[in-house]
Amino acid sequence: MQLCCRCGEKVSNRRVDLNFTSQYEKLRAESGPISAEPQQVNLILESLEQDLKDVEREIVSSHRSCILEYANKLRCLLSPIRKIPNEILQVIFDICCYTNHFLLAKPSATDTPNSRYKPAMVLSSVCSRWRRNAFALPKIWSRLSLEWEWYEEGLDSVDAKVLALQEKLSSLLSNFFRRSLDHPMIIYLAFQASPLLQNNSFHPILELVAEQTYRWQKVSFYSEWCDLKDFFAHNSDPLRFPLLEDIRFSLDQCELEFFVDRTPKLTALRLPFSAGWPENYDFRQIRHLEQSPYRIDLVKSFEILPNLVSLVVAECYEGGSPTLDWICSPFSPLRNLTVRHGGISKVYLEPGYSVFPFFNFPSLEKLHLEPIQWFERPQSFWFNFDPLMEFVRRSSFFLTTLSIKSLALSDSNLVHLLHHVPNLRRLAVLDTYIEYQYSPITERPIESLRPSQTSQLRLQAEPIVPRLHSLILKTRAPVFRDRVVVDMVCSRWARPTTSSANSGSTGARVPAVDCLREFTLRFYNRKDPGAGYEPLQLIEKDGMRAVVSWMK
Repeated sequence: MQLCCRCGEKVSNRRVDLNFTSQYEKLRAESGPISAEPQQVNLILESLEQDLKDVEREIVSSHRSCILEYANKLRCLLSPIRKIPNEILQVIFDICCYTNHFLLAKPSATDTPNSRYKPAMVLSSVCSRWRRNAFALPKIWSRLSLEWEWYEEGLDSVDAKVLALQEKLSSLLSNFFRRSLDHPMIIYLAFQASPLLQNNSFHPILELVAEQTYRWQKVSFYSEWCDLKDFFAHNSDPLRFPLLEDIRFSLDQCELEFFVDRTPKLTALRLPFSAGWPENYDFRQIRHLEQSPYRIDLVKSFEILPNLVSLVVAECYEGGSPTLDWICSPFSPLRNLTVRHGGISKVYLEPGYSVFPFFNFPSLEKLHLEPIQWFERPQSFWFNFDPLMEFVRRSSFFLTTLSIKSLALSDSNLVHLLHHVPNLRRLAVLDTYIEYQYSPITERPIESLRPSQTSQLRLQAEPIVPRLHSLILKTRAPVFRDRVVVDMVCSRWARPTTSSANSGSTGARVPAVDCLREFTLRFYNRKDPGAGYEPLQLIEKDGMRAVVSWMK
């Protein structure tokens, strides 16, 4: 007889030695495709089953719980996630750790720093293997969000408990800086209250952040109390941001002049409010601009930013008089345009203040029409469609990607737009935040996408968007003619025939449309439509990526 190391019961010789210490080390450390042999683990589990039957006959109840605990933990060695290679696990960590959030509010005696919104800390605390992988990824520690909500006075408090908690928070933040090594930082700063002490200096926690400016790569800043440049008011050394590539100001209090000659790698400006363009500064390096424009800045932007590739702008400008007969010159560098609709003053929400008359982008490849952050559901169809179509005809671009989100566009206008973009390869239409009566997603545009027949909205035989490879539809429609969708998808699942150049035959036929490679349909207001979409399962097995989902 021997004693169980767990419960202390006297037990006879058993088939399996319950070595919890060794098992614990395996659970924490062993990993990868060859970490645990399934056959060996299954044999041990079978032996444990026999030991369990023996114990039940001997009525040793406490030792029975030991065997069950050991068996349950042993089964964890067979978990599929333990077989994921480190390289894939690190990719998962990278996706999960979008940012690590620090909330800086006035501490109380019951507050303790926690890791709830700090995914890098959570993942590194699971086991030794995950910890090693987390430490091998300095970039997941270099993405920080600091939100200051210390409204009350007393930042200079000498209360022992408050100081102790501040010290813990400073230590935690320092750990992030140390584990991120010298990796470029992505940082978001938001101040809902003043972070200044009585001597007008910043709180020591924020001084830690300011010391890392040499590796700031992307900065977002929001404050009603201070400018970003105030961070460095007491800095006597020459200030530079050698790695800074992307700046976002949520308010226009920070002058752009502060960054003149300090940001040699700056390529992206995100200015929700027009801040004016500083003189005597070369903006040729700027490739991306996000702005809610005034008319004068909209006109000047293309002159000051000659190499602009990507533009995000509100659908109407503010200030000035309405546009009448504006003649704009082609601006060839631009490839990506995002126009955000709704949200600004209703005074300017009319075609006369549209930004489209200022646009002539012959090289445009991607067009995104999406709602602004403070979007309100429209009560009528979109007023800006005619200016948009004039811009499309004027630019004569070879558009390959079109995304339309929550835009009150009629189905006939959608088809009319698609007629003018024959090179389109990727189309996404979502009506998530609008009433369905204003949605462009109806059966009529879907019927018009069938290449072999006409429809109510397509009277000519020539197919629209013949080069379409990807189609994504997400709708709030309560009912739908599913057969129309299935017929359209099947009609565009056409394998290209052998070309005459390859076969030597002059009679080889080229299909009228490209093969649709991806189709996604999401219903927000419908339950299981039944067997209506079963034909798409056969197409998916043949090679298409077809996804149809609905509310549970």
